[in-house]
Parts: sequence; structure tokens; C-alpha cells
Amino acid sequence: MWHSRGRTKHYCLKFEKCPRASLRAPTNNKPAACDLQHGSRISPRAVVVSACVTRENVEMASEARGHAASVTTFTVAMRDEMLAAEPPRLPHALRCPPVRSPSAHVLASLTTADGVIKPKVLAWLKRKNNRSHLLKLVAAYRSHVGANWPTSHAKATFNNMVRQTLTGLQPNAPKANTGYLITKRLRLLHDARRKAVAAYGDTKTAEDAGFCGLCVCDHYIEGQPGPWFQLHLLSRLVLALEHLGVLTASPQSDADCPICFAKVEGIGHPWYQLEPCRHFICGACADEYMQERGEDTCPQCRQQVVLYVHAKSGT
Repeated sequence: MWHSRGRTKHYCLKFEKCPRASLRAPTNNKPAACDLQHGSRISPRAVVVSACVTRENVEMASEARGHAASVTTFTVAMRDEMLAAEPPRLPHALRCPPVRSPSAHVLASLTTADGVIKPKVLAWLKRKNNRSHLLKLVAAYRSHVGANWPTSHAKATFNNMVRQTLTGLQPNAPKANTGYLITKRLRLLHDARRKAVAAYGDTKTAEDAGFCGLCVCDHYIEGQPGPWFQLHLLSRLVLALEHLGVLTASPQSDADCPICFAKVEGIGHPWYQLEPCRHFICGACADEYMQERGEDTCPQCRQQVVLYVHAKSGT
């Protein structure tokens, strides 16, 4: 464990299993429910749903109900449509409080503004002297996360994804089947942000539209699990590179809950992520805010809240 400005962060250089990380695989033989499962309506518009989130938490679920397991894409239009539905719903997502979007955090940490991998990150991943260290990371991640890979997909795909992500830029790395190269995934995230800006046009600012495009990339799609697992791996890699001094840790706010100024720390504390703005509030404030006052706007940005995604840190 290591600490930064009061926030407890989970960091495992070897990606060792830690009690703070909760890995839940989707049911392999029957579709799991979307984020609406166990939901209960509190205000005229907002819905409370259950999830399990923490700083490096992994939560997996199948595509939302009514969508075939063969679905391999999820777009900003689909996300907007599902949020506007009655009742609103979403596929499960990788949620890492207080990070609003893991995809946005990974892209900002590892790339320049034009979506190109940062030179210092590229140099570290290419350095021959780091190969043995990277191979240890590959073995550890496969060991601790591999059991959560859905049995409906070939395990070789998971193994190949991990190897390519961490060692694909090493000298003499295999050149065949390079679909999971880290540079390619970062470019895809950059393109998702760019396409969302174009799709929303003048209806949103470029910053807001780009953020919405990256939020889409956080969701788990059963028909194509590889990108979701790779996003989780990249979020762990960012922490590792920060610890090693390759990256400078992003500045943390003095508080994560905009109402009582509590911070995300410890294990078992309830938090809520608000959709679609993706801000967080602590469980105690959420109970009063939602139930006693019946509010359905975010206390930080005042955007309408469609879903309150309920979770407990570290469970």
C-alpha cells in the first residue's frame, strides 16, 4: 500500500492479488443483468443501482438486458439512448473512485494531447533491460486475473492481450497478431474521443463530448471482453509507472465528496457514482441527498442525475 495526500491507494508492483481488489466475473452461461438490477427509484428521474467499485476495482458484467451477447460495439448514441430509457440502464463499467473515467485517466496519463504515447513511457516499455521485469508482470497478471476471463472466449486471447500490452514494444517481440499493442489501444481511445466530438457537434463542448466518448469505453461488452480487460491492465500499469517515477502522479483533490469533503479511503465505505456526469459522492451524503431531499441533480456540476451507481470501496 502507498499513500498520496491522505488517499489510500492500492499498488502492487507485481500485480499481486490484494484484498482491496474485487474481481467478479460475469456468469458465463446466462446473461447478467445490466446496471439496473436491484435498482430502486428514489427521485422522479434518478435510479439507484448496485455496483462494486474501488480505486483499482474490477467489475465485470455482460451487456445490458435486451442486447445479444454477440454485441461487440457500444457507442455514445447507444449510451445516451439507454440513459434516456424508462427505466434508464447501462452495461456495467470499470469504476475507480474518485477517477470519473478510467479510459480518460489512462489516455491522459500515457499519451500526449494528440493521442501519441508519451516518449518517456515508450522508452521505458522498449528498454531491453526492463524485459525480465515486464515478463514478471505478465505472469502475475495472468495468474491473478485470468480466472475471471469468460469461458465463452478462448483463454489464449487473454494471454495474448496481456503479453502484447506489456511486452509488445520490446525488441524482437513477435510481430504477428498485434491487435493489443498498447500504442494501438491508446490510439483507439483517442479516436473514440475525437469521434464523439464530431458526433455531438455543437450540442456539447469539445471537452464534454470527448469525455462522453471515453466513458463509453469504460463499459464491459460481453461479445468483446478483451478491450475491457486491457483497460483494467492499463489502469494498473499507470499506477506502476507512477510508483517507479516514470510518470508523475496526477494531482489529487483535497476532497472527493463535494458535500462533506470526505476522501475515498479505507475498505467497505459506500460511495455513489452519478450518471451521466460521473462525479462521486459518499454514501452518507448520498442517502440524505437522494432519500431525504429527493434531489436528482449533481451537487458538484448541477447536471441531472439519471443513475446513482452504489458501491462499497474495497469490497
